Amino acid sequence: MEHPWFQRLRRIRQLGMTGFVYPGALHTRFHHAIGAMHLMQEAIETLKMKGIAISKTEAEATLIAILLHDIGHGPYSHALENSIVSEMS
Repeated sequence: MEHPWFQRLRRIRQLGMTGFVYPGALHTRFHHAIGAMHLMQEAIETLKMKGIAISKTEAEATLIAILLHDIGHGPYSHALENSIVSEMS
């Protein structure tokens, strides 16, 4: 989590331009990634309690994947998705 590529997520807003309308909506992709990892850990534990076999390697790989799922996003990327995708079509 100390890698510069992951730390970069601290500077990218999760909610894009929403913060201009709702001043409290300022959480970043860093916050989102940490929260997503926490929820995935809870999901893994719930599945294990229900008898689903999940190996340590599978659990670790899943947590790493969810932690890094936004690593390539740029600022306002979701807000610009529709215009970028439509121009590429």
